[in-house]
Amino acid sequence: MFWEERGNKSIFIAIDNSRRLNSSKSAPPGIIDLNGAHLLTNKDKALAFSQYFASVSTLPLQAPLRSFAPSSTIPLFDLPSISPAQILASIASLAPKCNFSPDGLPNIFYSKCKFSIVSPLLIIFNKSLHSTSIPSLWKQAIVKPIPKTSSNSINTFRPISLTCSVTKIFEKILISEITSYLDNLGVTMQSSLKFNDHISRIVSKARAKDVIFADPIRYA
Repeated sequence: MFWEERGNKSIFIAIDNSRRLNSSKSAPPGIIDLNGAHLLTNKDKALAFSQYFASVSTLPLQAPLRSFAPSSTIPLFDLPSISPAQILASIASLAPKCNFSPDGLPNIFYSKCKFSIVSPLLIIFNKSLHSTSIPSLWKQAIVKPIPKTSSNSINTFRPISLTCSVTKIFEKILISEITSYLDNLGVTMQSSLKFNDHISRIVSKARAKDVIFADPIRYA
């Protein structure tokens, strides 16, 4: 099934794709829905998961942005453009595997063709920075149900989102720039959550919207 962000609504779209779901690792042999019905076909299971995940999902809280005065002592965070070297380094950090992706382009495609596609990616990434927007496909994901226990009841599954590999490449660059900026300021996170994971979640939430917004000074 697909997850897509439309405006302020998260939409789950059930897709019956037998070619992707015929593996025992991808498709449970049988699912029991909330009404106790035993579902066997991929179409029925995809529809049931779509309805269940949509019913239990919640939208992130959106607070209004606070106004602030720029500091005369703290340098502004600025990323005017992305370089080819940054893109190649980000691609090199990807695991070269044949993962599912909404755009049909797995990690291994970027790993094998990195020198051929670095120029197109450079244009897309810098256009996204300058326009403060991202392609709509980057806000979609293939939602894969993962069992939490040995039970085949639908409420014992959790969803994971398989996003576009190109989105991960872009995010890795942004995370590197943001963490480098905060490191230079001597900012540390007083939390048990890993700092990089925290930044990753911030970027992921930004990706789910129509704009890219980075304002670390407010938290310095």
